[in-house]
Amino acid sequence: MSEVVLCVMCHKPNDDPSHKVCPECRRKQNKRGRIRRFERMKAGLCIYCGNEKPIEGTNECEACKEYRLGKKKSRIGAGVCARCGKRPINKNRSDSMCTECLDYYKIIMRGS
Repeated sequence: MSEVVLCVMCHKPNDDPSHKVCPECRRKQNKRGRIRRFERMKAGLCIYCGNEKPIEGTNECEACKEYRLGKKKSRIGAGVCARCGKRPINKNRSDSMCTECLDYYKIIMRGS
């Protein structure tokens, strides 16, 4: 018999065991994140940490940029997708992303 997985935020049964939070709580989390990023951008701060002024022409400070790029390089070096960090890189189509992320990116860029 399979175990019931509970959402870590609301402690209700979670229908999607691949995520720690249920779809409703995930939507709330995403909304809070978008609001937080918008407020930081409006205040002229880094959208990631909210502590420093961003580099001119970007939305992130120097420290956050270095951290993000370092994380991406270490994932690529380990042979996993630079975007999600979960699946192996698809060597036939990309040098940094897995098939699922490539397909998602393709859909987003196409505007569908």
